[in-house]
Amino acid sequence: MIVFRGDNKLPVMLKYKKSRLMRMILCLDGPFMLRSYSYHELYFLEYSKRIESAVNCVVIYFGSANTIHSFERLRKYGIPFGTSFLSAPDLPEKSADFKASL
Repeated sequence: MIVFRGDNKLPVMLKYKKSRLMRMILCLDGPFMLRSYSYHELYFLEYSKRIESAVNCVVIYFGSANTIHSFERLRKYGIPFGTSFLSAPDLPEKSADFKASL
């Protein structure tokens, strides 16, 4: 599951699963499904640009935009932000205002 970036989530999932059956399934299939992938800001950006050039619809970017620099890069490419921006669409502007006030 490429959407899980960073450390492998399997040990934590096993720790909190109460069902013995689910723990057994996770022990067997987890190493194949939940691998460790390196994390870096905007890890889906290249995929988003390729998808946007191949389809005739709006592509919304989800994941790994956590800094002002990331917001600026997404805005530069004209890619709308997702997740937290759906509930707070003015977050990048607020971040830019915060940066300017420093």
